[in-house]
This record gives sequence, structure tokens and C-alpha cells, in this order.
Amino acid sequence: MNPLFNRVDIFSVIEHQKQELKNAFQNVTNAELDKDPIAVAARLIEQFSINVPVLDEEKKYALTNETQVDVSSDPRRIIRDRSRPLYIAGTEVRVAIPFHGDAGLFEVQPTMFTLNPPFGEVHDHELHLVFQLTDANFDVDGAVCRTIGQVNQYLQSLQGSAEQLKSDIQQLVNAMIAKRTQERGTHSQIVAGLKIPVRQAPPTPAPTTARNGSAKEQQEEWDVFISHASEDKEVIATPLAEALRAKGLRVWYDDLSLRLGDSLRQSLDRGLAHSRFGVVILSARFFEKHWPQQELNGLATREVSGEKVILPVWHGVGFSEVRNYSPMLADRIAVQTKDGLEHVVQKIVEVVASPGALTAHSVNVKHQNSFGEERVRHVRQVVRETMTLNGQHLLRWLLLHGRIECTRQFIPEISLETQNREIEIAVQAGIVQRVEERVSTLRTYYVVNPELKAALEKVLSEILGEGR
Repeated sequence: MNPLFNRVDIFSVIEHQKQELKNAFQNVTNAELDKDPIAVAARLIEQFSINVPVLDEEKKYALTNETQVDVSSDPRRIIRDRSRPLYIAGTEVRVAIPFHGDAGLFEVQPTMFTLNPPFGEVHDHELHLVFQLTDANFDVDGAVCRTIGQVNQYLQSLQGSAEQLKSDIQQLVNAMIAKRTQERGTHSQIVAGLKIPVRQAPPTPAPTTARNGSAKEQQEEWDVFISHASEDKEVIATPLAEALRAKGLRVWYDDLSLRLGDSLRQSLDRGLAHSRFGVVILSARFFEKHWPQQELNGLATREVSGEKVILPVWHGVGFSEVRNYSPMLADRIAVQTKDGLEHVVQKIVEVVASPGALTAHSVNVKHQNSFGEERVRHVRQVVRETMTLNGQHLLRWLLLHGRIECTRQFIPEISLETQNREIEIAVQAGIVQRVEERVSTLRTYYVVNPELKAALEKVLSEILGEGR
């Protein structure tokens, strides 16, 4: 069997679907939009959403046949030469679980995953779990149940991404339709207002300007600039810029749409040099740009003379994602697009218009308290809902002793397999960090994230208090 959910990551799939949607929209005619824009939108949304598989466990069945099993890697057997296969008579049990949905998604790695993915084979619309056995006491039912549970966890994570993608696609389609409608309306008004005959004129080349703006723009002072990944332009960046302008703010926006290969620090330098505040839209697309970690960590310190304040906006990401990329940024943001565009605009306007908001210190202190509470909430959620009782023991052990190596069993009542699985869950949640050091050989060990240590101690103290 091959590892499942291991070929391509979900972020690549999402960006591919969005780009294909934009390409397809270019082929939508004005006549189609005039006839039924709702039907066009519905068709595009359905076409470019992803359909996560759902297992029909009640209809699973087994196929068996006699076979030859290679036991050369079985450590329980005394074998002189393990360099060659050693076959003995055995039985192949193939458990087939029907499913409906897109079979290709079994190759997609979700946002939450472990280093030990489930194994299986996909045939048409069936997931096959294959066991080659020589031991009559092997618990096939138990192994199938565990693997199905693991597969369902991966599919559940993919489902969350699928729902977010559908929401983003809906917003993107609506934005593209509205943009074309506006462009056509403006064109019609201009043409209709002419008092002289109109004939087709040859196209004029667009004027070329420096990417950092004209001399007039460089001399002008702006209230805010907006920095974002180019993929977020239509969905959130443009609506946010227009809404801030409608509130009377001077917004520098168009020249700071980040593209692959851009230097984030250079873009921020350009914006901050001529703007009082910088709004940075943090999203999965933003993080996928693979800018150097030191540039991301440097966002929170890019004020000019202590008067420039960076205001991050979270779009489709949570505390753990932002903290994984830049702990400093996680302390400096308290506005999320999931609360609505109006809420985001209100919070930005409050900061920009506040008399005491001209220093980085005043804004930073305002957000730190809320994120101290957010840290505790994040840790509490992981410990209570994701980590098992064994995981709590491991976290307490880490707090007391400092570090764990995954090759050693530290708590007798916890198996090495369970220990490593729990550690990986904590790593994915951002509570535990993986550290590598090279002495005579490369050694890997795990430590509690120092920024979350206080929050973790508080949460575990609460849970232990409840147990008593």
C-alpha cells in the first residue's frame, strides 16, 4: 500500500482552483452575464469547488486470497540473511470501503497532518486497505477501524479547507462580476456622453511608471498603505481599500500588491516611508510566498522614527498559523476578516483616528492583553479537544524536564508509538517545537514553545484542579 494524503498540499490545490476560476471567467461573455448572472455564478462556484470524499463505512466488505508473504523484515523471526526476500504461505485480506466524492483528494495533504499518514489504495470509488498476514491472531477489524478513523481525521481537515475555498470562490465570483459590470457601465456612460461621432481608435500604450510610484506620490503623506498577496487582491484587499477610502482615509494600495519574487521588506519600506500606518493582510496565500523568516519577524519592528505602526489583518488564518510564522505578529493583531469587512474597517479607523495611536507602543499594548487571553484559549482548546490524557502527561513531563527525544520512551505507561503521535499533535498545534542539533550525528528533540509555556502551565493546572 502507498501513503495517502501525501502527494500535494491543500494550499496548492486551492490556489490552482482559484486561478482556473479566473481563467474561466475570462471566457464568460457579456451576453451570458446579461441573461442570468446568478446562473453564471452558481455554475462557476460548483465547477471550481472541491468535493471531499465521504466514506460509506456500513457498505465495506472484504476480499481474501492465499498468497506468499515476504517476512524478511519481521524482527520476531530468526533469519540469517535479511538482504533477500523470504516468502512463506499467508493470506491477503483486502478491505474495500466505498466512498463518494473526488478520489484525487486522497492524495492531498490537509492543513492538519502527521508524519505517519494512513496507507491505502484508491480504486475507482473505493478505498482499499490491504493486509498480508501470516499470524492468525492478527486483529484485522481493529486495524481497519483505526485506519478508517485516521482517514476520517484527514478528510475532516480537508472538509474545513473545502468550505473555506467555496466561501472564497463565492466572494471572488461576485467581485469579478461586479467589477465587469462597473467597467461596462462606465464605458457606456462615457460613450453616451460624447457629442461627436465615434470611431475605433488605435490603442495607446499605457504610461510606464516606477513601481514605487510617481514623484508626486512619493512626496505625499498617506494615512495607510495596504500590503497583501496578489491572490487576495480581489477578495479582500480591494474591498478593504475602497471601504477605507469611503471613510475618508488616504490609502496607498495599488503599488503594493506582492507577487512571487518580491522582497517583503522592500515593499514595507516603500509604504512606511510615505504612510502613517501599514495594513498587512496575513493569509495562507501570504505565507505561501516563502519570504525569509527574518523578514516576517521583522514586520513588527518596521516603524519609522517610532511613529509608523503596522496593523496586521488576519484573513482565513488563526492564532497558531500566525504565531508559527512570527510570534511578534501574533501579539500585534486583533482584527480578523471573519468578523466582517465593516468590523475590520471600524477597528482600523479607530486606530488611525485615535490621538494616542501615533506611537507603536500605544497600539501594541492595546492588542497584547487580548492575545495573552488568546494564547490561553488556543492552548486550552488543543489540550482539551485534541490531546489525550497521555498527551497531558507528556506536556507536563516536558515542562518539568525540558525536552523529549522521540527515539526514547519517557513514561512507562505510554507506548513509544503513542508518545510520538502525541508529540506530533502538539507540534502541529504549535505548543511544542522540533529542535535539531548536530553533534557527532544529527539529533532531534522536542521542547515546549517558550512563548506558550506560561499558558500551558495555566491550562494544565486548571485541568488537574478539575480532576481533583
